[in-house]
Amino acid sequence: MQTSVVNVNNGEFANALTYEEALGLSPSASSGGDIDVNGFVDSVIGFATENPLILAGGVAILAVPLILSQILKKPKPWGVESAKNAYAKLGADGNAQLLDIRGLAEIRQVGGPNVGGLKKKSVSIAYKGDDKPGFLKKISLKFKEPENTTLFILDKFDGNSELVAELVTLNGFKSAYAIKDGAEGPQGWLNSGLPWIEPKKALSLDFGSLTDTINEVIGESDGLAVTLGIAAATGIGALAFSEIETILQLVGSAALVQFASKKLLFAE
Repeated sequence: MQTSVVNVNNGEFANALTYEEALGLSPSASSGGDIDVNGFVDSVIGFATENPLILAGGVAILAVPLILSQILKKPKPWGVESAKNAYAKLGADGNAQLLDIRGLAEIRQVGGPNVGGLKKKSVSIAYKGDDKPGFLKKISLKFKEPENTTLFILDKFDGNSELVAELVTLNGFKSAYAIKDGAEGPQGWLNSGLPWIEPKKALSLDFGSLTDTINEVIGESDGLAVTLGIAAATGIGALAFSEIETILQLVGSAALVQFASKKLLFAE
């Protein structure tokens, strides 16, 4: 038994179609548009096997733009340099400067880099991570042409030097480089044998003992005792050796003058 399908068009009944005729009109019945994917892949593989030079040339053409983009790309304006390279570049580049971001107490205890031989002076600005705006303001007061200045950053070790190098370049400096291992690391400034300024040696001077000693030699001297007392009260407790020598010479001269005056007075 055949089933008939009724085709409706513009409200009128058209001629009835058999079931077989309806199947013949369905899209699935058409197979002429199908693509043989497997055959296409086999053709490409066969072509590549038979023509390796052409394939290599095509790959090279596609790779050239990527390679050129890497070569021509502007280098990153911050990074890391060894202590020796940093010192050499400080000498070669007139616009390169050394920035010491260690704390003042650390510098007083250990000393600091000496770039005097390069006719330059290290700039010391302690870095505090919780006050970046204040740090940047201090730097802007020290360096008047940041867009032309390359900074080499020195910390105790690596510490914050890389962070500071990136920070200053993002805020207007031409470039900046952290000094690897800082001042005291294994390959840092000190261990690389680069010029270094040793901290000043200080000596504590006990003015009370000095006063007693002088009084035993020349007797009671109100004027000298008062002078030494004032000096002690002002907080002079640590002086350089040269300063101590000068003070002792002055004190000795005063003692001799006072002693001679007493002898002359008694003689009269």
